[in-house]
Amino acid sequence: MDYNQDDIVKNMSQSEKQKELLKMGYIYYIQAGISLLFFIICYALGKKFRSCIFLIFAIVFVIFGLEYLFSSDDKKEEFLISKLVNEKISAYKKAGKVLREDDIASIRFACDPIYKKKVIEEIHREVDEEHDLKVQNAEKEVSDLIARRKETLSFIKDQRWEVYDRNLSYNYEEGKVLLFGQIMFFNDITGVEFKEDLEKRLFSTVCKHMGVVVDLNGFKREIIYMNEETDKSNKEYSNAYHKANDMLNMLTLLARTPVPSEYLPPEEDPQIKELDEQIKQARVNLDVIKSTVPVYEIPQKYLNQI
Repeated sequence: MDYNQDDIVKNMSQSEKQKELLKMGYIYYIQAGISLLFFIICYALGKKFRSCIFLIFAIVFVIFGLEYLFSSDDKKEEFLISKLVNEKISAYKKAGKVLREDDIASIRFACDPIYKKKVIEEIHREVDEEHDLKVQNAEKEVSDLIARRKETLSFIKDQRWEVYDRNLSYNYEEGKVLLFGQIMFFNDITGVEFKEDLEKRLFSTVCKHMGVVVDLNGFKREIIYMNEETDKSNKEYSNAYHKANDMLNMLTLLARTPVPSEYLPPEEDPQIKELDEQIKQARVNLDVIKSTVPVYEIPQKYLNQI
């Protein structure tokens, strides 16, 4: 059975085409009529706001109904061909003939230009979405690897540092200290001394100030442990004294410790090198996916010959 309606439409007179196009908008005309009915009822009841809404609906439905009439000639022909194809399929089925869904899809794809466009648009949309998803997943893989590298590098760096107290951290592997908020090498500490300001009074000795002075290549800075008058017999003095001397001993030890002539930079750690290679491969994969041109294949069910 021939479902192609192109020649029939082309041979139709202009008035016949207009008549058929008007029929195609009948659903919109019915909706417009219902909206007009509600407009009249609401207007009669004095509900002007609601009546205006129904009037707007009526106008919109009329515009949709007349869309077929005011389209381009090519579009009008497409509407008519689509209508006639669907009518012929319906007539065939009403005659007791059996058509599978795949058969109907194949007929409409071959003969109905509007249906064919919708199918192709849907295929393009699905393929494009699939391609975009692949790109997004590849981009996520790269960003996840970069984040993992950053975390791993930070962990490796942190593992090299020992926290002595809030004033001092040190790194034996690289020969560095964190002191006064600055990172420097062990040999930048050129001198350390304990400093205490005592004052003898009638019945006791009072400490007015206590600290550890650190000489950093000629620039002296002080770690203060006590800056208020405190009796030497007080427990606070004893605690501060022990802390200051412990710091003195620790800084002296660090100052005498040789700075390593070479060490493995954190960026050269095997874990980081492996992640760098993974990032490189992930980026190559991303570039390949981005450069891949999507293939829009028509499913076989639309290409079967009836």
